[in-house]
Amino acid sequence: MSEAPLRRRQTLDAGRPWIFGANARKRGEVAGKSKSVIPCWHASYSRGRQCGTRRPMTDQESLLAAIHESVELVPYDPAWPPAFEEERWRLLSLFPSAFVAIEHIGSTAIPGMRAKPIVDILAGVESLTGVDALAARLCEVGYATSAEFNASLSDRKWFMRWAHGRRTHHLHVVVHDGGIWRQRLAFRDRLRVDPQAAARYERLKARLAAEHRDDREAYTDAKADFVQSIVAGVLW
Repeated sequence: MSEAPLRRRQTLDAGRPWIFGANARKRGEVAGKSKSVIPCWHASYSRGRQCGTRRPMTDQESLLAAIHESVELVPYDPAWPPAFEEERWRLLSLFPSAFVAIEHIGSTAIPGMRAKPIVDILAGVESLTGVDALAARLCEVGYATSAEFNASLSDRKWFMRWAHGRRTHHLHVVVHDGGIWRQRLAFRDRLRVDPQAAARYERLKARLAAEHRDDREAYTDAKADFVQSIVAGVLW
């Protein structure tokens, strides 16, 4: 089984076009307190723009701040699993026939582990064929994505939900029971039952978060060898 799926970069260049929409957004639900309806749109953002103001951020400013959010680990929060369950049921109710299964992955799915306060969601579909239509609908219910970045991926699609200038959820749409599905779950399940491996991973993340605070891509890439070693021990 190839290492490539685990090594591909999962972070996004803020200079690429982003898509988000708010047609289904109610007041205060996702980002800011605006009641305005905003259609899905493309916008290229440049680094360096400041969003810190005393007034409530607009949706555009909130998204920009979320894109540039630094890598920061926080103590484990027992609210993370309920937050996943809430979003899981929201997605299943909005798209009852789209997903075969939805799982909680990433560090927020490991009890007791320090993590970036972003709930990672693995959503399995029968096939990625036609997923572009699903992507457009996800952008209307609180998610954002990069069309260019997703077009470069052959094995998954990536989406981000955000609020008040911070990322809240990462949604990874993959083929159910495919390679990426099995690898992500194997890593999560191993760390849930192996305290020593979980402790090593937490120490690695703490060091890398300090080294790459403002570079999510470097932070993610630097974890790849450890993730690969755990998955290899489980699946191969």
